[in-house]
Amino acid sequence: MTEIQYNIIKDIVKNFLLKNPRFIESAFINEDIINHVIHTGTDILAHKWKIQTGGNFVQAVVDNNLTQTYMRADVTNEQFIKFYVMLIYNTSKPSNL
Repeated sequence: MTEIQYNIIKDIVKNFLLKNPRFIESAFINEDIINHVIHTGTDILAHKWKIQTGGNFVQAVVDNNLTQTYMRADVTNEQFIKFYVMLIYNTSKPSNL
């Protein structure tokens, strides 16, 4: 994935997160967690759109494999599985990718 592609997808994920603030309203969510979620969401969309191959957690999310998704999630990603599912099913690949 090129840096341009990464930044396009990252902006899509960031905008989706900002449009759905209920995912980041917890008092326990800080900037590091938000950055982790944006990075993971970027990897998920890049994998879904066949721009790059993702890791085991990313693969499980894209494959809609709930058991593997939970088994492979780190502490942060476990809290954001619903966000990732909503992201992949409500976001279309832009034509400039």
